[in-house]
Amino acid sequence: MIWLAWLALSLAQASSVDALLQRGTVISVERSPSGALTQVTVMALVSASPEQIWAQISDFASYPEWMPGVHQTRVHDEPDEPQVVVDWVLAVPGPNVRYTGRYQLDREHWTLSGEAISENLGGSAWTWTLEPVGAQTRVIRTARSQSISDNWLLDMLGEHKSLLDLGINLASPVTEVEAVKARCGGS
Repeated sequence: MIWLAWLALSLAQASSVDALLQRGTVISVERSPSGALTQVTVMALVSASPEQIWAQISDFASYPEWMPGVHQTRVHDEPDEPQVVVDWVLAVPGPNVRYTGRYQLDREHWTLSGEAISENLGGSAWTWTLEPVGAQTRVIRTARSQSISDNWLLDMLGEHKSLLDLGINLASPVTEVEAVKARCGGS
């Protein structure tokens, strides 16, 4: 009997998320017991096929053309697809942020997972997940980002740096999902 109640609750939650997605972007912010930000998840419906969206999010060389804040990318030649290593330069206040990410591309499951492998943003991880929903695609962007470690301007903020980190870590995945929506035909 308990499983039936769980199933009913799960279905109700799924339908309420879908109802929210019909109204706009949904954001989930997770924190550790100490209150530290651990993960931000952003979901949106995009009026494009998973193939169209995949073509954009997996084309790292094109990000500077359409993704706000991305100043430059350099894709390393990797002989063993589906892994890709990318050097990123992000335009932020103060010196640009530079880091390297390693990405696993799983087109069969419409999942692109990445992790920072450089010291800057070390420990950060990101995931794009695409789920077909009729003529639309549910785009899910998950970010577990660490603090920027090589920006003297941010370091000068002292105790206020944690507030700015929260703003950056919250705004970045929202901006990324909105850019995908704009690039692939809106929602």
